[in-house]
Amino acid sequence: MDDGCEMRRGDLLLLGTRGSRPVPDASFLRYGGNTLSAALPLESTTLIIDGGTGIVDLGEALARDRFAPGAIDLLFTHFHHDHLCGLLSFRPLYMKRFDVTIHLAPDVIDTGKNALRTLFAAPFRPVEWDNLAAAISFREAPEELRFGGVAVRRHPLRHPGGSYGYRLAAAAGSVVLAWDNEHPPGGVDDGLAGFCRGAGAILYDAQYTPDEYEAHRGWGHGTYEAGARLLHDSGAKRLVLVHHEPARNDDGIDTLLAEARRLEPRIDAGREGMSFPVGT
Repeated sequence: MDDGCEMRRGDLLLLGTRGSRPVPDASFLRYGGNTLSAALPLESTTLIIDGGTGIVDLGEALARDRFAPGAIDLLFTHFHHDHLCGLLSFRPLYMKRFDVTIHLAPDVIDTGKNALRTLFAAPFRPVEWDNLAAAISFREAPEELRFGGVAVRRHPLRHPGGSYGYRLAAAAGSVVLAWDNEHPPGGVDDGLAGFCRGAGAILYDAQYTPDEYEAHRGWGHGTYEAGARLLHDSGAKRLVLVHHEPARNDDGIDTLLAEARRLEPRIDAGREGMSFPVGT
């Protein structure tokens, strides 16, 4: 795993780490203040998971790079605003040379289409969805998608309104994105543990400390304590905490991480620019 911000083909890049809302404040720079999103640059496309504010800088980079592939494939875990709001300023949507394909599970295809059209609807935006310059299409996603040599599978998570986790796997490694997930009462979700079995890394929702969680049951988010149990039961190599509480600054995340590592030293805290090898 590399903590630089360089886009390298075949590496999943963590673009945003924050949950609920972005936090543009100097005391949040080390771990990052953008809301969740990740990207996997491949030879023929850029695969993006979620449209948090972390994708805005990526969009600027793609727009500047005349050698970047014109194809973009988009997946969403769910359609809460913090996972969509970066799309409003994602420059490739406003450029004719980009071809954007949005892959949606059959049970959420109508919800997803409506959410995106509403996001860009008047009076909130001057450019509405149907007037965006890019060629945009929706596709019903099967249980497994393939982008070159990368296999992408989804798994339902525990979150109000529903959410999906994704496992990306290829020759170089595998990564599971399991943010916006709440552990079941009393333990680990066995289905999720099986989905994560043997993964190189799990990006896991740990918005709350165990004490904070008691006041937020049913909100759809987790703890590092539940993450440590998932890491143990799944046999994955490491766990990376994401969906950071927006009121928790860098020093607060340092403290939370130290507490988590007392349970399991293979836990890290997600930082913008972290990358994870997957392969092409």
